[in-house]
Amino acid sequence: VVLKCGEGSYCPNDRSTVCANITGSYQMKGHNEAIDFLNETNKMYSVGESTDLIGQIVERNLLGMKEKEVCKIHLDTENLPHFVELYKLPLDVESVELVIELKSFERAKDFWHLAVPERQTIAAGYRELGNGLFS
Repeated sequence: VVLKCGEGSYCPNDRSTVCANITGSYQMKGHNEAIDFLNETNKMYSVGESTDLIGQIVERNLLGMKEKEVCKIHLDTENLPHFVELYKLPLDVESVELVIELKSFERAKDFWHLAVPERQTIAAGYRELGNGLFS
């Protein structure tokens, strides 16, 4: 859910360097108030390099955001166990919400603008990443 529209017409692309504020809160079953558990300001990401599920969820949303945009992510029950385990949340958590503010980003060069040695370096990185997923 977009809380505040962003500026400009570009979004980050794969390998972009992104600066974002991320806050997280959870709600217990049977309670109405939200409890904060995460507050990361000026967190730097290199989009596409996250290996954990939580980082991938954040990165996937950052790819569609514009500069200075704020959005809220409501996590489904499928991803809740990962948050409970990683952030040591109580087991009776009903819902988790993340608010992401994309402060700034620097787009990476598009592939067709790269020289051949740069393309080969990036391709080798993707190859190792893919091999790691299947080993």
